[in-house]
Amino acid sequence: MRTLVIALAAAAAATVGFASRSPIASLEAQANQVAAPPLELFIQAASNDDRVARTALDQIARQWRDGYVPMFIDMARLMRRAPRQVDAEPGGLPETADDGAAATGAPSRDDAFLTRVIPRESIVRSRLLRFLERQTGKRFDETLNGWREWMWTLPYNPHPQYADFKGLVSWWLAETTG
Repeated sequence: MRTLVIALAAAAAATVGFASRSPIASLEAQANQVAAPPLELFIQAASNDDRVARTALDQIARQWRDGYVPMFIDMARLMRRAPRQVDAEPGGLPETADDGAAATGAPSRDDAFLTRVIPRESIVRSRLLRFLERQTGKRFDETLNGWREWMWTLPYNPHPQYADFKGLVSWWLAETTG
């Protein structure tokens, strides 16, 4: 995940420099002078460092437009969802054959099943989706399909550098998948 942030940030800097030399990109940027947050903030929003991510999300929130939703969905789709919760029995925890283990404080053989490590990228993904929920007032499932369907109903008003961002995401995906 750290590699994603570093690679996208470096590529963003190079892409932004290229885009600023293009006359068409200059005209588009002038037409969209609605103080759009820099691309670097969107990359930082996906950081493993909670402090960096929160600072970036706070800055994006101050300049929020629903047209930024696709950028968050593009990042979230590259991250694994958190593992599903274990369904508990009606009385609480699932029954085990090691009922005596709980009384002694010793771990049962089912502890490994009940406790699982959540990948950091899943935590980052959840943070991005919770941010979208706060900004839009919408709530959809973890598959992202609801978000996609909703954002397609919006007027087309993307971040002025959305094409550059999309290129960075595609580049990163190609680099990491071989």
